[in-house]
Amino acid sequence: MKLEKEYRNVSMDRIRTDVAKTIVEEVLKGPNTESLKTTIPKGTKLNSVITNGKTVTVDLSKEFEENQNLSEADSLLAIYSIVNSLTEITEIEEVKFLIDGKQREKYKEQFDFDKPFYRGI
Repeated sequence: MKLEKEYRNVSMDRIRTDVAKTIVEEVLKGPNTESLKTTIPKGTKLNSVITNGKTVTVDLSKEFEENQNLSEADSLLAIYSIVNSLTEITEIEEVKFLIDGKQREKYKEQFDFDKPFYRGI
């Protein structure tokens, strides 16, 4: 599996209110295109999105971590589906993650989760 771009039509009101939050909400919904598969674990909820300068911190529910029985590559796709979507915004350079408001050292014991992620794969 690899990441594919998918464009969405969303209301200007949502974008004006909080473009970063709107982007993450759309990623969590999964793809609209039948040939694409979701990268986000089932049941994952968005707790908050906080933008501070060039950094966005995304706080997701525990399901993002717990409801995932994926390979290392698929776990990386879940992370970067959010990171790459947010860094489409010119002003955003890095993305940090929290799980239920808490910083984790590792994600699925595979990735450093206490450091920011930059646009990638």
